[in-house]
Amino acid sequence: MAAAIVEQAFSDSDINALLFFSILVFAQQVGFASLEVGNVRAKNARNILLKNLIDKLACGVCYWAVGFAFAYGSGAKTGGFIGHSDFFLSTFTRETATLWFFSWVFLLTATTIVSGCIAERAQFEAYLAYTPLMSVLVYPLVVHWTWEGWLTTFAPHCRYLDFAGGSTVHLLGGTAGFVAAWLIGPRIGRFDGDDVKPIVGHNVESMTVGTLFLWFGWYGFNISPAYLRGDFRTTVAARAAVNTTLAGCAGSLTSILVVWWQTSQWDLRICCNGVLAGMVSITGLCPHVEPWAAFTMGTIAGFVYLALSKLLTRLGVDDPLDASAVHAGCSLVGLIGLGVFAKPEFVQQHRTGDPRICGGFLYTSRGGEQLGVQILGVLVIMAFTGASSFVLFYTLKHFGRLRVDQATEIAGIDNIDHGGPAYPDFVILSHE
Repeated sequence: MAAAIVEQAFSDSDINALLFFSILVFAQQVGFASLEVGNVRAKNARNILLKNLIDKLACGVCYWAVGFAFAYGSGAKTGGFIGHSDFFLSTFTRETATLWFFSWVFLLTATTIVSGCIAERAQFEAYLAYTPLMSVLVYPLVVHWTWEGWLTTFAPHCRYLDFAGGSTVHLLGGTAGFVAAWLIGPRIGRFDGDDVKPIVGHNVESMTVGTLFLWFGWYGFNISPAYLRGDFRTTVAARAAVNTTLAGCAGSLTSILVVWWQTSQWDLRICCNGVLAGMVSITGLCPHVEPWAAFTMGTIAGFVYLALSKLLTRLGVDDPLDASAVHAGCSLVGLIGLGVFAKPEFVQQHRTGDPRICGGFLYTSRGGEQLGVQILGVLVIMAFTGASSFVLFYTLKHFGRLRVDQATEIAGIDNIDHGGPAYPDFVILSHE
């Protein structure tokens, strides 16, 4: 997208659609807040909720001032590496205003993912430091590369494809979250030698409602890019809606049935995360595949989520929401699967007239090139995001600004840093 999108004229109906679906995407923030607070212990509820609110505030200011210019400004002078125009939305038209709002709500999702990965032991200041980095550098550069920058031009016949943010949001957020969780270390009591102690959240109702809100907002997430370009916008939007539904259902059913087969237990948390895993997997290619392929993607994502969740535990990485497994791991399923399952005519419906469309190798002899482009693209994005996040979080750790002290973690961050418990009229019984 980038500068080419900024410069094109949108119809009234396109602007109305983009604004409406962007508001749906913003509703996902209700889902993230509910999901995260339900998955942490009551003594840290205020902390995680405040992080979710501050995220919106800091991202809004930073993205308005600098981030949008880097993401969607002209990159002609930098070889498609970074934009360099429209700082502080200096060129204000209805198109740039709509695109700013549209891309800002996507940025919020990427940054919010990280808060779940380091929940219950991160200093509030650490998250304040991370949000500007994401808003002005990491997310904008990845967006610029992915949607009109150098990642779309380096291969002779195929462009890197990501329809709705599989890489710019989920792979990016999940990778950064993994690095942060690895560097900050596990919560006290999570790992005791070879023993792994589950630390359960305090509110399954909030967790479930959060999942449903995320599902609701995901339709805005995966449908909205259809109205940015192409001659078949409603066809693309309808296919995206169907495939998003099927992938989410497949991911959840796969996850919960596998866990039931292993443990004879119907696990609500697994069911919720399975929905998210399936929808993450289809985000990068939702209108580019047949419904059966979307169901296949979701099924694979269910297995990948469970496998990566176990791998994180074996590695001693404590991710309270399994956010890095869900978002980074399952986004790879779709982004790489695009080189297998994408139908060239479906891609052309969105990118009408683009000569650099290949598609998956099930449908075209150039599918191998598309697959190679996709693999190289995700490796570049993971490397850049991982390195940027490592530098920041390692620096914070080195200066003692990443993790709260042991006494604060045991007492609960709410009680020390936020004026008291979230539920002052209730006695919280600890199972630790």
